Amino acid sequence: MWTDWWSFIPKVVIDQTLWGPFWNNSYIVLLGVMQFQKPSQVWADIKRTTIPLVVSGLKLWPLAHCITYGLVPVENRLLWVDMVEIVWVTILATQAAGSVESNEASEKQEQE
Repeated sequence: MWTDWWSFIPKVVIDQTLWGPFWNNSYIVLLGVMQFQKPSQVWADIKRTTIPLVVSGLKLWPLAHCITYGLVPVENRLLWVDMVEIVWVTILATQAAGSVESNEASEKQEQE
């Protein structure tokens, strides 16, 4: 039974190294498509936000997964993770809003 406490570690590693960047960049791409941005601008946003979002994810998700796999009963895990997702989407939206503001500022400078 002593292995139960650390069994979440491989899940967190896979989540943060593979799935985290994939889903974060999918969000940035979809946001760019919905804003009718040029592919070069979407790519610039991906390059600008990937590392900060990975770092932010490392601040949030390992603790959330410790709670998920260590304390939350199986039947309540989906609800718990969905609540954490609300916090995460707020972080994503804040990062994306920063990209919109920086895009508008750079476009304004180019026009001048």
